[in-house]
Amino acid sequence: MSEVRKQTLWTAAFILTVAVCILCDAWGHRDDPNPQPISWWTIAAGFLTLFGGAAFVVLDCDRLGRQVGAWIPLTLLFGPGAVCVYLASVYKDRSLFMIPLVVLVYGGVWVGLPIGMDQLLRTWS
Repeated sequence: MSEVRKQTLWTAAFILTVAVCILCDAWGHRDDPNPQPISWWTIAAGFLTLFGGAAFVVLDCDRLGRQVGAWIPLTLLFGPGAVCVYLASVYKDRSLFMIPLVVLVYGGVWVGLPIGMDQLLRTWS
């Protein structure tokens, strides 16, 4: 399996797992008039987001033959922000289209998915 394909599959697996956690969280609150703002599903999705970013950086460094260095702790501490800084530092000009994609993916999963699930649950009720 090529390195790009492996990196894409791992990233997609993390994105889907985070999406499932967020959907399970929304589904669990569907009948609750006063839902808790943070549930175990939200915490799991947050940790999976951090580990997914770290896995992306490690696989990308491996693919490019670079040393991972301090990117793992930075990615685990700062999440998507560190991934964007990594892309800007490694890919320079190409990062101008990669960073909006990262923002789109994280925003779609963490903002768009809960809003869409909330609208669906209101429609079904």
